[in-house]
Amino acid sequence: MIYAYFLFLAETVFVTIVFKERLLLVLQKGKRFDEYIYSIIFLSILIPHFLLPIAAWTNGHEVAKFKNMWTHFQLKYYQVTGTAIVFKRLGLITYSLCIFSWVLGIVVMLAQYYLQPDMQLWHTFGYYHILAMLNCLCSLWFINCTAKGRVAKDLAQNLHNALESADPASKLAEYRDLWVDLSHMMQQFGKAYSGMYGMYCILILMTTIVASYGCLTEIMDHGLS
Repeated sequence: MIYAYFLFLAETVFVTIVFKERLLLVLQKGKRFDEYIYSIIFLSILIPHFLLPIAAWTNGHEVAKFKNMWTHFQLKYYQVTGTAIVFKRLGLITYSLCIFSWVLGIVVMLAQYYLQPDMQLWHTFGYYHILAMLNCLCSLWFINCTAKGRVAKDLAQNLHNALESADPASKLAEYRDLWVDLSHMMQQFGKAYSGMYGMYCILILMTTIVASYGCLTEIMDHGLS
């Protein structure tokens, strides 16, 4: 726990320095309009780092509740259906998405280093973990929704098999409880990560608005040529 606080504090100091440098670049006069737009966008990407304690840490107990609900559901699922919940290639998918999230963030920032004249190489190190975090949020959403969708599909199939058994009435109540638990668990998933995904959506919306404004302004001023 202590090393996590120390790492976040060190990253915060470095990101603050990068943020200050990028802000000074935005305030410089005589820059082209498109350079202002890019500077504002990449300045806004640094903001999630400072919002992380508010968006994520305050919902830590909700995340723990979601994890406990998932563990309890797996045990109950096994007791009712007689089969365990197994996801094929889950480890491979998880590690692949994690590595891809980091590689994509690094590639994007290195590309900006070569394409933007005011992007210094040491500035890019303040973005890597933020972009990796944002990419991992998408990966987390994909993994959780895919997993729960697979469970719902298997649960429906097991229910169909139970209805064809000799005594289906005794199983209906148990399967109903499982389905209700799965529904509550998905609601808890949204509640647990609402802060992080809310921050992510706001960032995407803000960067999209700024980029669209810059694009339309350039088209109106200079045309499509």
